[in-house]
Amino acid sequence: MNVLPFPCLRPAEDHVIEVLSQPIDTLASAGSILQAQEAGILLKDARPSYYLYENTAANGACQTALIGICALESLACDVAQSVEAAPSGACPALQCTPAPVTYKRQPVLDVILSAAQQGAPLYDLYDPAGARHRIWHIGRTEAVEAIRTMVQQIPSVSDDSSGVLASMVNHAETARAKAQAAGNFTGREPFNYVLLALYPTDGAKTALPSMPVGFLAHQVAKL
Repeated sequence: MNVLPFPCLRPAEDHVIEVLSQPIDTLASAGSILQAQEAGILLKDARPSYYLYENTAANGACQTALIGICALESLACDVAQSVEAAPSGACPALQCTPAPVTYKRQPVLDVILSAAQQGAPLYDLYDPAGARHRIWHIGRTEAVEAIRTMVQQIPSVSDDSSGVLASMVNHAETARAKAQAAGNFTGREPFNYVLLALYPTDGAKTALPSMPVGFLAHQVAKL
């Protein structure tokens, strides 16, 4: 799998509650998102990074996912056929939440990601249901390259997104078709990649948590 780091669009640490109470996928326009960036409410990474997301349910069950983007051609899984429509009012320039997928656990990758969790998380908050959400930023060059090398050894992933991934793929293919028709398709456009949350599995089927919309977003078109 070619899962890559990406320049994430995310809330500033002191504005995360504000953003999550009105997620960026519900902002009415690209202009609203640009205004939020100018005001320092939303930030965009200066260089591509990975993220690590940890969800601890109220009952103590904990699951952790690597967040990155994957090229459509590298998406070696059967994408669910049911396609969800984009949320009403959503900005088509953004993928506002990662599609959850699973992969066969890689012990070396586990060690690398565990090391990333030793530092202070970027975000650490509880939702009304009592679940805890923590996110770590992985931007150090050595860590990014180590993760990129290891994820290339993942042969495939399983789509557990209940239509989220299918929706992303559908919108990406539509954007591709428009660019090809206009004669300016290069294959390097951001819309050629989809935002994934990769959860390791030992083979047992487990329900995957959904990251709150607005934590981490992938910008797929100009605002």
